[in-house]
Amino acid sequence: MFSGIFLEAQQLIGVSSVEDEKYNEWTLMADIEANDGTLSRKWPMMKDNIDWSFRFGEWVGDFKPLSGLDPNEWKLTSNEGKMMTLRTQWKGDFSEWSITDNDRKIIFKAVNKKSLDHWVMSENKSKDKPCIELITLVEDDPRDWEIQDNACELDKNFKISMIFISVFFASQIAR
Repeated sequence: MFSGIFLEAQQLIGVSSVEDEKYNEWTLMADIEANDGTLSRKWPMMKDNIDWSFRFGEWVGDFKPLSGLDPNEWKLTSNEGKMMTLRTQWKGDFSEWSITDNDRKIIFKAVNKKSLDHWVMSENKSKDKPCIELITLVEDDPRDWEIQDNACELDKNFKISMIFISVFFASQIAR
């Protein structure tokens, strides 16, 4: 069941790689197909550049490592002037992340540290339902994802950051 991530009046319900064995470009699937977006590596032919960009309607932004090629810390900058910082909780462990906009901080983590094919962000103390879940449609296959948003009050920049972390790091394991 797709419940999706709400972005303004639209809802993101899934993410899929454009090519089967390449993880440089992703389609952000909306509940209204004509409004799909993209998440893609900015310079896919350059091995020493891991910058990414996204577009969803008029909303665009970039993900860049904060320091050289270090994948433990990223910065999101969007055309709306929003800046986010994404950091691993522990250096070298890509299964748990702290995401902040300097006003709010969330923790986003993989359910299984080894496969990274199921991610959750829980805000409430109840263990009933995570606030947001990203789950691969096929276990250990990072090409297609389902997004479940259980009515979280989160800025869309937090949500795109969680999508980026999920697909980028799960696809790194699959390579």
